[in-house]
Amino acid sequence: MVPKVEGPEDIHYVDRLLAQLEARAGLERPILVHALLETARGVNEVEAIAAASPRMQGMSLGPADLAASRRMKTTRVGGGHPGYRVLADPSGDAERSGTQQDLWHYSLARMVDACAAAGILPFYGPFGDIKDVEGCEAQFRSAFILGCVGAWSLHPVQIDIAKQVFSPDPHEVAFARRVIEAIPDGQGVHMIDGKMQDDATWKQAKVMVELADLLEARE
Repeated sequence: MVPKVEGPEDIHYVDRLLAQLEARAGLERPILVHALLETARGVNEVEAIAAASPRMQGMSLGPADLAASRRMKTTRVGGGHPGYRVLADPSGDAERSGTQQDLWHYSLARMVDACAAAGILPFYGPFGDIKDVEGCEAQFRSAFILGCVGAWSLHPVQIDIAKQVFSPDPHEVAFARRVIEAIPDGQGVHMIDGKMQDDATWKQAKVMVELADLLEARE
């Protein structure tokens, strides 16, 4: 695990060191690298970092150090911020409602895309407020839906949350299996429960079912 990776040159350096150590120890299986995305420059170089070496196993988002690197005005580790919000349009004298936004969506989505393109695994980083289990669950679930395969845990209570959240919903898995049964070869257009299904939704269903089967096999 390599912290605060700023560019592909950091991975190249670690790659060379590991190659020397492997040769010295006579290792045949290569040591893999997991990069932590924790700086503004790292986010700017995320695609190059993800593809920097065949050793790359995955990447994790480090929100606290990233916030400091960007000069963000928050002391929170992950999660939202009540000041980062959008307001509804004004309507007479009525009080305007507002919605809290996700500070990390852009960075996380970009990391997920970079990892998917490079064939490596994206992870969400730590959620600092250990007492806020609902906030932790919401943050983890957003990361899971977006494409992350796991998250860091700072406390045992977060381990159970992660196990639950990073498993596909049984109802969605059941529907995905119906899609695959209706379109075994992924071709054509079908209607299931009033929803159009084609090759694109078949691919989505495959993702869901393959993950469910993998988790079932591990259990």
